[in-house]
Amino acid sequence: MATSKPSATAVDRWTFIGALALAAYFLVTNIYISGHRLFWYDEVFTTLTTRMPDWSTIWRAVVEDCTDPSPFGYFVVARTFDKLFGPSEIGIRLPSALAMAAGMLLTYDCARRATDRLHGLIAMAVLTCSYLTNYGFEGRAYALYFLFAAAALWVWIGKHSAILLAAVFFFGVQIHYYLVLCLVPFVAEEAYNWRPWRRPSARILGGVLGA
Repeated sequence: MATSKPSATAVDRWTFIGALALAAYFLVTNIYISGHRLFWYDEVFTTLTTRMPDWSTIWRAVVEDCTDPSPFGYFVVARTFDKLFGPSEIGIRLPSALAMAAGMLLTYDCARRATDRLHGLIAMAVLTCSYLTNYGFEGRAYALYFLFAAAALWVWIGKHSAILLAAVFFFGVQIHYYLVLCLVPFVAEEAYNWRPWRRPSARILGGVLGA
């Protein structure tokens, strides 16, 4: 007796719900771990810098004294959350937990646009097999870097404006310098599709100027 296959609409609906559930699971568990795990190694340096007396002291410590390799923008985020939810381990780690969940959803949407929702969910699942899950409860800039990298890809695939891509790189580089490397695949795509006498696209120029 033949069985009916689930409709594409039903599959799309359940995979979207699965994507939301997967992101929510890691958000909740990362927050839970954040509240039950002491700061360690690099997180101690983040905490010492974040809890300096004022912004100018943090600026001098990061820019002039080079006490931490992370850009000043990351400490703006960390200090703001630490003031709102701290002082505790959760306050400084919460941006990472939120960024990881948001970045996973952006990855889902990028894969969905390129293929379909089922493969978007698979793309999210692949992320959970990497070291990314360790950064969701770590008080460093890596999860936020992942978020901006996913956002840059989302803007590029969605063919959004050059201004939006410039803004992503402008703010992202202030979180982590390595975001500049995310320009490489975009430039490679431009070079692959290049034709004689064609100027670089406005989005490439926007990303470069933003960075």
